[in-house]
Amino acid sequence: MTNKKVFFSSLLIAIVLPAIVYLAIHLYSSVLENTPPIINEIQIARGIGFAPVRYTFEVEDKHSGLDEVIVRLRQREKTHIILKQKLNGEKKKTINIDFPIEKINLRNGSIELQIRTFDKSFFNNKNEKSYELIVDTEYPHLKTLTTQHNFNSGGSQLISYEAYDENLILQGIKYGMNVFFGFPAKSIDPSFDQKSHYISLFPNDIRQNLSEERLRIFAEDAVGNVTSEKFFYRHKKRSFDTQTKKLDEIYARSSLIPFYEENFANLKKENETHNSIVEKLSFVINKVYEKDRLDLDNKLKQKSSFEKLWEGPFLKAKGTVVKNFGTTINYLYKNQETASELFLGYEIKPSNKKILAANSGIVIYSGQIGTFGNVIAIDHGLGLVSLYAYLEKPSLSTGDEVYKGQLIGKPGKSGIGNGKTFYFELRLQGVPVDPQEWWNTSWYYSHIEKKIEDVKKKMGIPVKRRL
Repeated sequence: MTNKKVFFSSLLIAIVLPAIVYLAIHLYSSVLENTPPIINEIQIARGIGFAPVRYTFEVEDKHSGLDEVIVRLRQREKTHIILKQKLNGEKKKTINIDFPIEKINLRNGSIELQIRTFDKSFFNNKNEKSYELIVDTEYPHLKTLTTQHNFNSGGSQLISYEAYDENLILQGIKYGMNVFFGFPAKSIDPSFDQKSHYISLFPNDIRQNLSEERLRIFAEDAVGNVTSEKFFYRHKKRSFDTQTKKLDEIYARSSLIPFYEENFANLKKENETHNSIVEKLSFVINKVYEKDRLDLDNKLKQKSSFEKLWEGPFLKAKGTVVKNFGTTINYLYKNQETASELFLGYEIKPSNKKILAANSGIVIYSGQIGTFGNVIAIDHGLGLVSLYAYLEKPSLSTGDEVYKGQLIGKPGKSGIGNGKTFYFELRLQGVPVDPQEWWNTSWYYSHIEKKIEDVKKKMGIPVKRRL
């Protein structure tokens, strides 16, 4: 009997003891634990203003679960409870806080956002975080200073304006989905020393219909309040040429078809095949050109210098223009229609086989890009960038300073270059524009220098007499 009692006692202990241990562990982890809940920010609001603002955060407790979350705003000893929610043991909860300013009596200035959450343990563990936000219920102020804004399709324009707000973060020009930022006016002329004075050089993209979009200047503050105003401008539509270009068989097979073979596998659609050379040439002109232009766009995305680096009108290469800006080129191969291309620069055959920098600046890219071949891009400041392609070899490095008229290379057989011509493109805030304007002394004076002088007179700043 004694052995039986010992056996049953041992068996009872073996069964009960693990259960007691399990219950103790469970009791501790779900009731007696003392680990506070976690608060994670997902979307932090810039501040509170007239624009809709959402603050998103997540609360979590893996042990006893969440009991409650409380969100408060505190300003000048006054507290507003904007959320108090029971969570009934949920392990994780995402909270969205929207701030419609008209429903909360807040004053301009700083405000503290407080988040407090509790778990369901015996000790009711809590965690809290606080964040400082800005309350701003004033819109930025805008005033246009220049009066004439007349420009052509594919052209450039300068506007001068005042944008003021204590918390100003963005300003510039908008039309449609396009945004072109402004620069401090002192960047273009040091006599402009007013902090709220800006200028913007902006393009008229020939790939878009500006006449359908209304140009506006805008200013945005740190909490998202936006002011925008129309300004007077006159848009002159231009008709561009159409040109037929016959592709020589030797050139097509030696300079274009290799880009088909190099890119087809990565750019083709499912089950896409090309049997004829015409189809392959069309693929290069339509798809490979586009891919390389996107690659070029990405490489030149860095911000332009806030300083005006150029001096006066730009230099035009001496030689024969083979292709013009804005021309639609229809390519033929053995009298068969192959593809069409909107040309966004100039192809030039220089008379002395030398390529010169169109103006002073800093090299922001030097390297090879597909069909563009060897490329050099020079930043001239305030959004202006000149591009030189089909070069024999890159003779400059990124970061090099360049002066107006400096020799930067020779035409080569890089990319689709034929060794006799080079490609020149002028960009304004990332958009190709017609350099013909910037080459023209009369246009440069009336659209750049005279407008600066007119603003100076309006602001009472002395203007130097032109020699």
